[in-house]
Amino acid sequence: MYNDTAICIIGGVTKENVMIKLTKKTDAFWAGNGFGNEAAQWVVKGAEQIVVRKSGFGWVATENGTRIVSGRGTKKEVLEELEWKRPELVS
Repeated sequence: MYNDTAICIIGGVTKENVMIKLTKKTDAFWAGNGFGNEAAQWVVKGAEQIVVRKSGFGWVATENGTRIVSGRGTKKEVLEELEWKRPELVS
C-alpha cells in the first residue's frame, strides 16, 4: 500500500561538484630563519591574472593586485566564494 522510497532534501539545494581549476604558479619555499615557510601561489586556469595565495592566517584571491576574496580560512572557502562572485570561472 505504501511506497517505501523516500527522498530527503537537506538545505533545499543540490549542487554539482564542479569547481574552479587552479594551476600552481610558484612552489612553497623556506623563506629563512625568522620568516618561516611561504605557501605556494596558485592561478585560476584560463584566467591567470587571478592569484589564490595564503596571506597571514587566511587565503585570498586577487586579480591584478586587487582583492576579490579575502580572509577565508581555507583555499576551498576562497574558491567557493570566487565561484559565487565569478561563475564564469567554473570549468
